[in-house]
Amino acid sequence: MVKPSSALVFLIFTLILQTVDRYVLKPRLFGNSLGVSGLWILIGIVVGGNMFGVVGILLAIPAVAIIDFIYGNYLLPKLEKHRK
Repeated sequence: MVKPSSALVFLIFTLILQTVDRYVLKPRLFGNSLGVSGLWILIGIVVGGNMFGVVGILLAIPAVAIIDFIYGNYLLPKLEKHRK
């Protein structure tokens, strides 16, 4: 290694880029395409990853989308009907 400082700058840049991609861009993109809030996507990924590891991360986004669909299309109308 001729310039270790360049390697350190590259490492820091890569870590920042991956963090922004993982916690800002992906939840926003998946949230917009699925119609689910980016915050719920982020929470699902964190909870799924902590509970089930890599498999939990892979299944978190579809699980959050299904839960949001059920909540919005079935549970809320029944609660509003019950309220009246």
